[in-house]
Amino acid sequence: MDLLRELNLPTDLASHLPDVSAETLAFVNCFYWLASRAADVEYFLGALAYLEAYVPTGFSCFDAACRRLGIKHGLYYSEHIHIDGFHKQELQIAIHEYDRAQGCDYAKLWIGMTLLRRLLSDSFDAAIDRARAL
Repeated sequence: MDLLRELNLPTDLASHLPDVSAETLAFVNCFYWLASRAADVEYFLGALAYLEAYVPTGFSCFDAACRRLGIKHGLYYSEHIHIDGFHKQELQIAIHEYDRAQGCDYAKLWIGMTLLRRLLSDSFDAAIDRARAL
């Protein structure tokens, strides 16, 4: 909220919804799809492992932009860069322990990872295309 206020953007969710791309909604909805398949937890573990491994690098440009522009409330990005490195390690342990406990279907892990990679890529590409069109 502080970041939105600092950038003079609305703080109510409804005002941002018309600007959300279908690709971004697909990314967010992916977690619902994954969670609804709890019996096949490997899909979720794969996607979450990819996300936690991606964020430290993926958010570095946002963190750098906030610092370069003197944005005071950009901590969301720097905090995720720091903490998601630990989350990545925790997901690696979770995958290992799941495999040890009942056997892991690595094909499902891979599907979860590639699904999330594709959805993230599509979401960022759509955001870049929209920004260039402004």
